[in-house]
Amino acid sequence: SETRITDIRQVETTARYLGTGLYWIAASINIKPGHDYYFYIRSVNTVGKSAFVEAVGQPSDDASGYLDFFKGEIGKTHLAQELWTQIDNGQLAPDLAEIRTSITDVSNEITQTVHKKLEDQSAAIQQIQKVQV
Repeated sequence: SETRITDIRQVETTARYLGTGLYWIAASINIKPGHDYYFYIRSVNTVGKSAFVEAVGQPSDDASGYLDFFKGEIGKTHLAQELWTQIDNGQLAPDLAEIRTSITDVSNEITQTVHKKLEDQSAAIQQIQKVQV
């Protein structure tokens, strides 16, 4: 609840039962960061019921803190593996082929330019050698 129950004796009449469990995760679209939420908890077993105790918590919206915490923890072996299986590499094939062709074309142009420069320099060296003789 967003509202604190001031008299712990009113918990049974005022609080809303959420369920039974070993632990509880409060999740709802209505939960907002920066607000206090109050929980009233008690133990129930074959011996009986304990008194209610109050627990208060506040959700965080510290995305960078969460990202730092999980950095390197979720990868190919976890969630990302499921994402990898959903990627259709077949759709990338035409783009990859075009990129490979472009790389080959550029490589050929560089090779031709280097060979031309070498030929020009060799011719210039031969010219200089003829003049010196």
